[in-house]
Amino acid sequence: MVFWIAGRISDKVTVEYGFRDEFSLNPFRSAIANNYGGAYTDYYIYSVDESDADALRVKDGDEFSAAWTDDAITGLDFSEQDARKWIRFYASKSNIIVGGSDEVIVSSKVYESDKSEIDTTFSENVDVMINTPLRSYKMRFTFSQGQASRIIVPDVAGEWFISPSHNIGDDLCVDKSYVASFNSIA
Repeated sequence: MVFWIAGRISDKVTVEYGFRDEFSLNPFRSAIANNYGGAYTDYYIYSVDESDADALRVKDGDEFSAAWTDDAITGLDFSEQDARKWIRFYASKSNIIVGGSDEVIVSSKVYESDKSEIDTTFSENVDVMINTPLRSYKMRFTFSQGQASRIIVPDVAGEWFISPSHNIGDDLCVDKSYVASFNSIA
């Protein structure tokens, strides 16, 4: 399988990308031109094996733009993604009892883009999706000096977890290694 990007040469725009089995270049490029208009020679197809480091980053949800040199896509640019800060979530317990006074504290920390330390200048409200056994909803975390926490008292049994969607807004990425989850038991 390969990761591919179709780009229009005349205006250096990525028109489509994805993963697919090996393909024949000219028929594929002609199909892209038919979909988007213009001559097939105005389209460049860049492809790499799905195990390539850049392809793996795309598969993991990292945002990118095509890197152009003259009339060819020569790679992927992750600079905007790499500049984002990382947000991590932690649950104080893994199992709690429903309907009582049992509660879980979900804490969160925002780290610098290199994940080396907490960004103590981050003091904002961040809306995060939390998934419950019945529905998903947004929960607001109010950060002060890069840290926030919320107390959750579950009202239904089952798995609860912070959505592992990759990006929150324009400047935060969820660190999927630190996504809080817990089970509520009836």
